[in-house]
Amino acid sequence: MAIKDLNKDGEVTPRERRQYKKQADTDKDGTVSPAERKEFARKQETKPDLLSAEELAADYPYAARVFEADPELSDLLDQAVKEQWPAAQFNAKLMSTDWWEDNNEYAREAFAARAMGGADWEATLEDAKSLVRDRAAAIGARVSEGELGQIAEKAITGGWNQVGRQALLDKELSQRITAGEGGMFAGAAGNLQDQLRQIAMSNGVNLSGSYYEAAARSVAEGWTTDDDWLREVRQQAASLWPSWSDKIEAGVSARDLASGYINIMSDTFEILPDSVDLNDPYLRQAMTGVDDKGNPKPMGLFEFQQKLRKDPRWMGTKQAEDQISGIANDVLRMFGMVG
Repeated sequence: MAIKDLNKDGEVTPRERRQYKKQADTDKDGTVSPAERKEFARKQETKPDLLSAEELAADYPYAARVFEADPELSDLLDQAVKEQWPAAQFNAKLMSTDWWEDNNEYAREAFAARAMGGADWEATLEDAKSLVRDRAAAIGARVSEGELGQIAEKAITGGWNQVGRQALLDKELSQRITAGEGGMFAGAAGNLQDQLRQIAMSNGVNLSGSYYEAAARSVAEGWTTDDDWLREVRQQAASLWPSWSDKIEAGVSARDLASGYINIMSDTFEILPDSVDLNDPYLRQAMTGVDDKGNPKPMGLFEFQQKLRKDPRWMGTKQAEDQISGIANDVLRMFGMVG
């Protein structure tokens, strides 16, 4: 072997010539004799592939920046070059560092890309920002522009932008699922809120804003599903209406089951059916009644109507006025005061 082509470009540069002369001229007389040339070639043939900082920088432009960016890696490279470790030894040492252990394959790639910088890193970061922005909108998380870059870097480092690892990004974003104006959520969180609210309202269940938030975050994190929460609200509703629990858990609403009572209350009090509150005392008494043995016994519709007519609200209705007027006319007629 003659002069070593260090940068593997097929040419021997002046720098490579100088390095060869320095290494091969063992007697330091300023020239490389045929014997020195032969001995140098023999050593090169048996010499392991040693690590060179110059070769490392030439072959992998990002590597120098990666190692400079971490003190542990920088010290390792300095020691490897100083002691002329073979590449295999260096790789083994690298994989035993805390840095290697603390960073998964995605983190190591991100570390290298970030250290190198440039257009490739900027493009990777912008792609990650788009992913974070889209996922946040999809699940209903609210992310400020200031947080966007930080989460995007986390996504790159954790491999959350890789196929099959998106759930990790959703888990990070789940903590940013919050209600907006009017207590309403957005995205998937808003869809779940609408479903839960509908079940709650149609069964007389009151849910707080924190309940909707907890449900949406749990689903986004992958701990539960929408169906888990829908079922849980129906179970709450069933406990309010024990006489109808089986039907309510099966998906029938208390309002539908109470439609007969609601229509009588609407007619009796001359109000719209939608304005009847499921938690009205008369309605609850009618639907949750029991017999003397404790068995469910809903009130009869006629009995329910008679109870309503004892309520002061009925006295202000046109029905009450007409009935009172009719009774008065009957009394006057009895006394011959009207024809």
